[in-house]
Parts: sequence; C-alpha cells; structure tokens
Amino acid sequence: MDVDGFTLAVILGMAAVTYATRAGGFALMRWVPLSPRVDAFLRDIPTAAIGAMLVPVLLRAQPFELGAVAVALLVMLWTRHDLAAVGAATAVGALLGGWPF
Repeated sequence: MDVDGFTLAVILGMAAVTYATRAGGFALMRWVPLSPRVDAFLRDIPTAAIGAMLVPVLLRAQPFELGAVAVALLVMLWTRHDLAAVGAATAVGALLGGWPF
C-alpha cells in the first residue's frame, strides 16, 4: 500500500486533534467542580449520543432493523446489560435481514 505524504499528514493531524480533544477534556475536568448538575449532564451524554445516532436510522429503517431495535430495547429493559442487548439485536438483525449482511 502506497501512502503519499499529504495523506499521511492528514491522518496524523486528525489523530492529533482527536487525542487533544480527549486529553483536553480530562485535563479540564480537574478544575470543574462536579456539582449535581454537571454530574447529571455527564451521565446523560451517552443517552443523547445514542439517540442522535439511532433516530435517523429508525426513520429509514427496514422492518428487520426495527425488529432488531425492539429486541435490543426489550433485552436492555429485562437484563440492564448493554452488551447483551447489542448481541441480541445483532443476532436478530442477522436472522431477519438475511445472512450475510
């Protein structure tokens, strides 16, 4: 595989920016007091991120995708274990959508 200098520079630049934003967040949290409001905000970020990714998919979903999401929701409510929900949804999506994807 041949990679030119510009492509390599772009990849390394994106990696540096990604690292800086993550490391910067950890560094800034040293000086942010963890009030109940900040704690609630931080706990709700994963839910908001999953919702932001899931809604566009659901708006154009095939029936097997809707079934997989429904199974994931039921398994999550039943077990409270996110990995079990993802595994169940993947299995249902594969079975209903036809294998291989």
